[in-house]
Amino acid sequence: MDNRVRVARIGASAIDLLTGPRLDRSRECPGCGWLFIGGSRNRSRRLFSMETCGNRSKDRRQQNRARGVSMRTVP
Repeated sequence: MDNRVRVARIGASAIDLLTGPRLDRSRECPGCGWLFIGGSRNRSRRLFSMETCGNRSKDRRQQNRARGVSMRTVP
């Protein structure tokens, strides 16, 4: 498949997402900035994987605990 076709398909999917009814289900991962579409009924599912940004999140929490900083006060 040609790269132009791939880019066109990705663009069309992005337009569908950003203008469609599923936009309210999309959220940005606070660790990596990727957009994910949540599929759980109550929208409480975590949207990132531990392999990509979850480890960074755990590391940040540990560093803050060692400094005595609460995560509620850190943006």
